[in-house]
Amino acid sequence: MVTPKNLIQNSKADLGWDTRDADYTSWRNAVKEYCARHSIHTWGAASQAEKDALVIATRGLTGFRPTIRDRLASGSDFHKKALEALLQDCLKKRSETAKNLAIKRARKRAHTDVVSDGDDEVPDGENKPIAVLFWDGDPDVGAHRDVNGWIWDERARRNIAEIRLMTLDGIWDMVKAYVPAGRKVREIIGALEDPTPPNLTFPADYISLHSDAEVRGFFRMTKANPVRLLVILHTLPPRANTPPPGAAYFELEKFAPPTEYDDYAEDSDAIVRNAAGVGRRRMPTRDHTFEERKYELRARIKRQQDTKIAVKAEHQRLFPNAGIIDSDDEDYCYIDWLKKPKPTTGPQLVKARQVVPIGCRATRLN
Repeated sequence: MVTPKNLIQNSKADLGWDTRDADYTSWRNAVKEYCARHSIHTWGAASQAEKDALVIATRGLTGFRPTIRDRLASGSDFHKKALEALLQDCLKKRSETAKNLAIKRARKRAHTDVVSDGDDEVPDGENKPIAVLFWDGDPDVGAHRDVNGWIWDERARRNIAEIRLMTLDGIWDMVKAYVPAGRKVREIIGALEDPTPPNLTFPADYISLHSDAEVRGFFRMTKANPVRLLVILHTLPPRANTPPPGAAYFELEKFAPPTEYDDYAEDSDAIVRNAAGVGRRRMPTRDHTFEERKYELRARIKRQQDTKIAVKAEHQRLFPNAGIIDSDDEDYCYIDWLKKPKPTTGPQLVKARQVVPIGCRATRLN
């Protein structure tokens, strides 16, 4: 009998991984990063387009042996099923971790007099805080470099802080208060070794950090004591930011805050509600309680309508030439008439816009 545990073990073996394979751990962490960036929380809730994109993206992540990567690229159904089984398991455990954290935090809010034992579970990438020394390097300031390269150990530019989340964003949260207003970060360099004679202003070995996986690996491997980071800024116009051959710089908007809007969570998450001792919401039984519930529903609908207006406006602003047709447009009826298949996912709805010009011409002919 194949149990869920055996299925995962068999799927790992089918893709060339051992029980405690470091390559598998690296691949799994990269999958979690991809899902976090694309807001994929569970396999069941993801659209088919999101699942297909996830499968394609995770085939290209590091960790696969060349022969397995070739078989996945060739479209092997056997290896694709094994890959999908591991993706479902990864998303399931990621979701369970988030739910467990929600329960624990809800219980802590309900029992504020309980003292933490210091062993609380933390999200992926988050550890006990680590003290870090860091410097900023400004290409427009000649004194920040010498014949050997960037000068690290300069007291006037030295800063100390704690990092809690071992990711690029975690580093940015730590250093952003020290970055001059209007400046952008183009590169983050970590010292793998302490400086050695004759150059005591530069580490004996270092690495440029471009991904969250590299950041986590750096904090596990660095032998520098204390941990040292160098944050290099983009040059000011009109100078160009051209990386040397084989190197890469962050885009100017890498650490820019995302555009956000208030998306009201309608009806509290069941996990948190149950953890706080709140049962499922029941249907009203009295005249005035029906009126109260209907008022709540009307207010909820109003909030969602306001949110929809804001989202539509931002969509039009970012894609003014995409031929967007919203449900309140009279031409949306041509999209609404499509039944087999009924467009429900983002890619399907974008493609469905193509029927509108044809529908308009057919209507004029009649």
